[in-house]
Amino acid sequence: LATITSRVQSVHLPPLNDEVMAERLIRDHALDSHSAHSIALRSDGNYHMALKLAHAGDDNDINEFFIRWMRLCFSGNPTEIFKLADEFHALGRERQKEWLHAASNMLRKASIYKWQSNAGLVGDQAKFIANFAKFMDPTVSMKLLSMFDEASAQISRNAFAKIVLADMSFSIGGILRQKAVS
Repeated sequence: LATITSRVQSVHLPPLNDEVMAERLIRDHALDSHSAHSIALRSDGNYHMALKLAHAGDDNDINEFFIRWMRLCFSGNPTEIFKLADEFHALGRERQKEWLHAASNMLRKASIYKWQSNAGLVGDQAKFIANFAKFMDPTVSMKLLSMFDEASAQISRNAFAKIVLADMSFSIGGILRQKAVS
């Protein structure tokens, strides 16, 4: 790897602005404004990822999944958590990693909501994030983000997705309920 990198020129491109990316998605890929802005926010300036998300067409599904998942984590209902884990397992490995990445983005939005109240959110997503942000502080955010990263890495290494999501759900629930009490 060092031999290759010593013989090529590295070009670093800054991430695209969300507005520019949304306009491009609307113009070139005939997306509606809401979907284009949501995809632009989720892709973090990566146009290739934005195209992938645009062609997947499951933006609302991912948002609804995250909202339902966090509510189940907080409630701690094992029957419903295991049903959700079954749904998650049925997605397939790559989709599971995409959904965990999207969940990390939603968590990041909740973390910064206190300082940037709009954070590019609309509708039910904005309402949920406004309420969920009450549980976020730097310590909780870091714990949850590291759990999401670890789960994605475990799934990449062929871990059983049902167990990963169920374990993670109970851990997240404990953290959120502990935060609610304090």
